[in-house]
Order: sequence, then structure tokens, then C-alpha cells
Amino acid sequence: MTGNNIIKIEISGYELEFIKADNGAVLSGAKGNGSRLTVPDKADDMPVTCIGKKAFLADKSLKEVSLPGTVSLVDDWAFAGCENLRTFIKRGSANISFGSRVFDKCTRVENICLGYEEPDDLSHLMGAVIHRMPAEYLLKDTDIGSSGWYEKWDMCLGTFINEPDEDGYTDLVLCGEEDIFYNEPDYAENKRKRKASLCLIRLMHGDSLKGEYKSKFKSYLLDHTKGSSTEEAWMVMLEEYGEKTDYFRLFYDIGCITKENIDMMLDDMGGMHAEAKAYMLSLKREKFSEEDIFGQFKL
Repeated sequence: MTGNNIIKIEISGYELEFIKADNGAVLSGAKGNGSRLTVPDKADDMPVTCIGKKAFLADKSLKEVSLPGTVSLVDDWAFAGCENLRTFIKRGSANISFGSRVFDKCTRVENICLGYEEPDDLSHLMGAVIHRMPAEYLLKDTDIGSSGWYEKWDMCLGTFINEPDEDGYTDLVLCGEEDIFYNEPDYAENKRKRKASLCLIRLMHGDSLKGEYKSKFKSYLLDHTKGSSTEEAWMVMLEEYGEKTDYFRLFYDIGCITKENIDMMLDDMGGMHAEAKAYMLSLKREKFSEEDIFGQFKL
């Protein structure tokens, strides 16, 4: 312990600094280079109740963090710039409040698990809100995981799909952030990738997904698969899901992999993504070969 109000704990490659408060200990800072951190329930016999502002700001090594059930608030910018963070866990209780831009620039987050530790449909959809969906308010909803929350998620994606791809570019330029994208076409392409990625995630994690939205999200992917005028859905498959064969199965089930485009897809894959490519080759052999087509007419 340092001073009367400061508590320091070394754990998992980190030195954690806590400040004593009336309602418990606030984790105010973290120094270290560990990839996985389990924040303790207590600091010097005080319950850990808050992750303070900018506590993990720009931590490049952190990949997974697990918070105790005693934490009720993750304050502003707490994990901002943690560009390798993939999994956020709140143990024991789902009761938690998020400040503003808690996960700003956390571009690799996949799961936000509140009250449990094993990823599920909800955790993936929560993770998608972090850096794909323009709807930070979904993290602050008081009814996360309810049918109403899923409906809001799907409405938000539906609205995002309908938004013109160029919308927002001028605002970036006026704000001096034009260096993020080289030009407006690049910006629009990136936006279509985000839309396609969200559609894939939602169809893969389809809890409480209603038919009208399911059809809309499938249609978007079909409109942007290989061989379409713009191919962002296929680009996302290669760039984000090349090692996840279950996404390729989904892509086929939707109708995005066809006899007409499968050879082009295989060419694009080259020597990458061995397991997914093996699946694609099996599709070509079993579903799209001439032998299979004629075999359908045999008695």
C-alpha cells in the first residue's frame, strides 16, 4: 500500500493501482504487458466497484479482461485504444454501467460477456456494437438480452444498411479526420464491409432474429457476394472469417457461393485459409460438379 488512499497489487504481469472510495476501491490505473487479466474481487479487503477513467488506456498487449461481479461502473475511456482486446467478461452479475467511449478504437473486440464467461449469441452481438455498429447506446440499455434489445439491434442494423454508403464522409473531412480514408470511394467500400460483417454476425448468432430482418440481412450479402458489382461481403469473408469454416457454411447456405462464382473465390483464396479452402473444394466436388448434376436424374 502506498499512502492512505492508494492500493497497489501485482497480478498476471500487471501492477494495478486502486484508489479507496466511499463505496469501494476504484481501479485507477494498470501498468504491465500481460495478455489476460482477471481483476480481483477485493483490494485490501475493499470490494472493487469501479474501473476508473482511462484505467487501461492504449494497452496494446491486453487481449482478455475479466472483471469481478462487484464492479458496477466502467468509466469513460477505460479501455480506449486497447487495440488487441478481444474478450471482455463481467463475472457473476450482469449489472454494470458503461461510461462514454469505453471501448473507443478497440477494433478487435469479439465478445462482451455480462454475468457469464462462455461466449454466446448475445456476447457476440454486444461485441459487434463496439466497433462495427453505430449504436453505442445499445451497451447502455437497461434491458440487455431481452427480446426488445434484440429488436433494437436489428432495427439499428436495418437502418445502417439503408444509409447511403457515402454518408458521414464529409463530416470526417470537416473534422480533420480525412486521413482515415484516402478518398470517398474507399470510405464507401469500408462502410459496405461493416454492413456485410454485421449481417454475417447476426445471421450466425440468430437468437430472437425475426424473419423480416433475416431476409433483409441475407439479401444484403447476396447483393455483395463474389461476381456482384461490389463484392464487400466476399471481401469480409476473406479478411475476417478466412479461418472460420462455419462462416463459409453460412455463406453457402445463404446462396452466396454458387457454381458461377466458386472458381473465382478459390482463385482469390490462393494458398490461404487451408481449412476453409478444403471446404470450398468439397462444395465444388459435391454440389457443383457436372457428375453430381447429371446424377440427380438417375433412377
